[in-house]
Amino acid sequence: MRKVSYKIAVSIVGVVLLVSLVLTGFSLSATTNFMEEDAYEIMQLEATNKALVFDKTVRRVKTAVGGMKSEVIKNFTYDPATFTEADAQVLVDQVTKSVYLAAESASGNVNAYFVLNPDLVPNATDLYQAVYLLDPNDEYLAVSNQYSLSDLGQGKSPWYDQPIALEGSYWSGAYVNPKVNQSGRILTYSKRVMVDDVLVGVVGMDLNYSYFSDVIQDMQLYTSGYAILLDEDRKVLVDLHRGTTVNDQVLGLPLTLLDQGNLDQISKGIEDLGEGVKQIFYENEMKVVGYKTMDANGFTIVIIVPEDEVFAKLARVQSIFLMITLGGLA
Repeated sequence: MRKVSYKIAVSIVGVVLLVSLVLTGFSLSATTNFMEEDAYEIMQLEATNKALVFDKTVRRVKTAVGGMKSEVIKNFTYDPATFTEADAQVLVDQVTKSVYLAAESASGNVNAYFVLNPDLVPNATDLYQAVYLLDPNDEYLAVSNQYSLSDLGQGKSPWYDQPIALEGSYWSGAYVNPKVNQSGRILTYSKRVMVDDVLVGVVGMDLNYSYFSDVIQDMQLYTSGYAILLDEDRKVLVDLHRGTTVNDQVLGLPLTLLDQGNLDQISKGIEDLGEGVKQIFYENEMKVVGYKTMDANGFTIVIIVPEDEVFAKLARVQSIFLMITLGGLA
């Protein structure tokens, strides 16, 4: 009788332990799924918040350039039979104040400009322009001869040619223009100005590349995470986590050429949704990659964090569940 009772007791204990293990497993699985989703949501929020830092600046630049365009349109009157160099200068003088205000209104920019279409004054020897350029004392000064006729055409002036070719606006990648910034690269945003069927010229602003690179470098992401910035063609604008030398080497490269193309796995998500989170084997370890495309200009911020840092909290919870289960068995 006692043997039977003992066997029954052992069986009951075994069943209880088995049920406990099963329930613990279910609880751990549910908690794991929940915390993985939570970690992904946090990564997406991080990417979105970082994108907003740039998005605000980009919107200010677009608003400032749009304001210059409106001022040019408001003051432009044109008769091809009578339009003279004097008329060109009057127009430049009328929009000069709006160019100055545009230069003052945005962060990170090194200049603002309006350049008149030289075809409107075919016999002119000068390029009519209103330009304000940031000087070493961080003040915007008027520059009457920033550009010359020889600077236009033959691919020498994408800031002028591209918005005309695109029939609208143009965001450049990073490039060097010593006339604007002798100490480093710039990015350009420019728009063509049309009145009826007449090309009046181009308005635009150049932004200091260091503004973007400094913001990227200062971003704190977990313990060793980092951010990179892509242009609208998903080419590298800023990737400083391995230093400035490597950044210079990868600048302008597509994702297909980074780490044997491993990071290119996010390209479809960028193209289809503009945001997302994905686990990727990148630079010799599993990473969690979050990304968000800016509505204002199509640039994409990408944040990259080692998987173990993202799921560190999850690992601690799993350890606690394991100890509880082992304690129950003991």
